[in-house]
Amino acid sequence: MPPYSARNRPDAQDELASSADRWHVIVPVKDPAEGKRRLLLAGRVDLARAFALDTLAAAAMAPSVAVVHIAASPGFAIEALAASADWPIHAPLRPVSDVPPGLNPAILHALASVIESHPGSPVAVLLGDLPALRSDELDAALSAAAAHSLAFVRDADGHGTTLLTALDAQELRPAFGPGSAAAHAVAGHAEIGDQLVGLRHDVDTLAALDAARRHGLSKLTRRALGAAPN
Repeated sequence: MPPYSARNRPDAQDELASSADRWHVIVPVKDPAEGKRRLLLAGRVDLARAFALDTLAAAAMAPSVAVVHIAASPGFAIEALAASADWPIHAPLRPVSDVPPGLNPAILHALASVIESHPGSPVAVLLGDLPALRSDELDAALSAAAAHSLAFVRDADGHGTTLLTALDAQELRPAFGPGSAAAHAVAGHAEIGDQLVGLRHDVDTLAALDAARRHGLSKLTRRALGAAPN
């Protein structure tokens, strides 16, 4: 399997509509030094960083994405921008400034920035710990989401959310956290993407990492795992 997608060439889907019809994708990323504490591995910090970079790469390579907004610490955002120089990307990465702590506050802060700069644009929130995600899966999910004013993808465990979308950014109401899938469904988001395995496998535990590995991990995560002590 190619590192991120069979469709990671710059010339793929040249027939796409203008950037106004493409998606603004917000990727919240917790500081790798503070995240993934349930991954009981010596290389936890490097793995958390690799998960996030692989997720950003898959999003940036997706032809349906206009811009990837990084809601992360300045240090990680700079690292992601440097890494993206080696990616054949369709969408630029744009760091969000002054990101507050906490998942939903960080998302809302980034969302306000998108609304200010691109009011009325379609927006998606993509979790930053999807090391098995391929850009073609993200394209498929966003294509399905385009048929609904609000949509979401349930995680593999069935309780969380890995992708949340709105055709109008001003209508998005993120409720990430325990039970977020039920909360988003109650809020009127249509469930999509049940067959998109890589998109559903967020990784917080060793069991979740093993499940994502069976689907196929992206290259930076594979490299980090290869360097991690047993």
